[in-house]
Amino acid sequence: LASGADADIVVFDPDIIHEQSDFENPTTPPRGISLVLVNGQIAVKDSKIHNGILGRAVRIQSLRR
Repeated sequence: LASGADADIVVFDPDIIHEQSDFENPTTPPRGISLVLVNGQIAVKDSKIHNGILGRAVRIQSLRR
């Protein structure tokens, strides 16, 4: 992390983090995530989505030419 740099941060408790989604309920959030910051803005707080449209997809370019 550096001043002025873009950064995404996830704060979680490794002792209680647990995936709760499955094929029937794919959007159920995991337990144990306290905070998700995307470019300094709160996206998730206390396992509740506050802003689901932050950030952007990052695609890996093919090395073939």
